[in-house]
Amino acid sequence: PMMSSAPNGGGAGSAAAATDSGDPLADDLDIAVGPLGKIYVSDGYHHRIRMIDLDGTITTIAGTGVPTAIDGFGFLAGTGGPATAARLGLPKALATAPDGTLWFGDRTANGIYFVDGAGVLTGSSTLKLRPGQELEFDAAGNLYHSNGVFIQVRWPSGVIVNLAGGGPSTVEGTQFVADTPGVYR
Repeated sequence: PMMSSAPNGGGAGSAAAATDSGDPLADDLDIAVGPLGKIYVSDGYHHRIRMIDLDGTITTIAGTGVPTAIDGFGFLAGTGGPATAARLGLPKALATAPDGTLWFGDRTANGIYFVDGAGVLTGSSTLKLRPGQELEFDAAGNLYHSNGVFIQVRWPSGVIVNLAGGGPSTVEGTQFVADTPGVYR
């Protein structure tokens, strides 16, 4: 699914062995495991997201290694195009959806983004993040988002609901309690 590698050389993101000391990962790492066993690593200080394949090969799947630039709409430069051509800030909070889509937060842009199976980077205009963010999917494809202030769930339909914490709940004012996995009351 998401196996594009950046054509920009050794330490900047081309394919290399995961243990290759010439292709180090920086500090501020986060990981997620995809449905096919591939490991995704947010390489924050190198402004990239890397993938470690089952054979140990590491490739860049998002980011150029150049720090972010925010476009006129508040998104990372390169949003809507190839993820390997986008300029990431500090990617963090990786999560893989059941369909293999990789979601992540970018602390510089204060947004949540995803890389689809074709390698295209898309930004969410409705989900924002703050320091301390976390992302997680359940088996039904619901995205849980904790941003240090409240916990939200984004259902596959696109509806976003606050589960706990501050801020408004749904437009209708419904508040949900999630005390049993998958059960909201």
